[in-house]
Amino acid sequence: MRRSFIWSALLVLVTSGIVVVGTPSPAAAYCGQPPNNSIPTQNTAVTGSSVAARTGPHVTCGVVFRANQGSILTRCWVQGDAVTRNGQTWFTWSWVWHYGLPGAGWMSDAYLQGSGATRHC
Repeated sequence: MRRSFIWSALLVLVTSGIVVVGTPSPAAAYCGQPPNNSIPTQNTAVTGSSVAARTGPHVTCGVVFRANQGSILTRCWVQGDAVTRNGQTWFTWSWVWHYGLPGAGWMSDAYLQGSGATRHC
């Protein structure tokens, strides 16, 4: 399933005859939100070097660990900040962890093989 071109629906607010256009907040709009542990895991691969796993699906969230190319476990995905890599933009992030690295966190699907996890959180 390719989610790399999922675009946020525009939210249009009409106030006093003025139209304000913006994008809605992602499902997990803050740092530190882990997914439901009952969702099964799957193996995928990191396709970059020193890719950050963060405390939330946003580029401003803290880094938990960095991973290089190789196998990683994913659980599910959420919508988050846009990340562009090689001319493509992804808006989804997968919950990941690696047995050889401490902690777990959110990684942009731009850096995961097959666009990351296949299940939504």
